[in-house]
Amino acid sequence: MVDKDGSFTYSKMVAVTLNVNRNTLVLFPNPIKETLFVQLTSSKAEKLTLQIIDIQGKVLQQQEFQVGVGNTSTSINTTALAKGSYVLLVKGVEVQQQKQFVKE
Repeated sequence: MVDKDGSFTYSKMVAVTLNVNRNTLVLFPNPIKETLFVQLTSSKAEKLTLQIIDIQGKVLQQQEFQVGVGNTSTSINTTALAKGSYVLLVKGVEVQQQKQFVKE
């Protein structure tokens, strides 16, 4: 800020840290026919639980999945699922995300 007499002062500097979620979950293709591909970007290596849940909240499939730091991919066979809408829930210590997908 500059005063009318031309004098000025600098304000105190303050550091700002943003809490950015570095964990991302991508499902494809959507809608699916047989195989659901899962890509997860994780900021920590850990064991995750993948659950496929129907619209009534019933867990239909569950599997453990180990991720490392960075990008990790896996696939899920969905031939046993009927046509309809489902949710993939990914749970771990650092991660809890869900995405909806449709089975054709």
